[in-house]
Amino acid sequence: MAQLYMNGYPIIYRPNHPRCNHDGYIYQHIEVAENKIGRFLKYGEVVHHRDQNRSNNDPSNLLIFLLNQTILHFTNIIVMNLYLNNWMMVLIQ
Repeated sequence: MAQLYMNGYPIIYRPNHPRCNHDGYIYQHIEVAENKIGRFLKYGEVVHHRDQNRSNNDPSNLLIFLLNQTILHFTNIIVMNLYLNNWMMVLIQ
């Protein structure tokens, strides 16, 4: 079966997932991140792709942040080509 995409992100059918859409799909990177930490994401937690490649859902490429504003700041740092270690608490490294 061909991979399905929504907004450029791979999606998977998980009709019982708390974040599924009305058709029963979630973003694949959500499930990969949740499997890595052993729980569902909490309200306000968002997943970011380190390399900004929406299809690269390797666990080592995913970061969980607490707020969307943090992602905006982190993305600006990437664009400026600054490499910071332990910039903030990240749940997946």
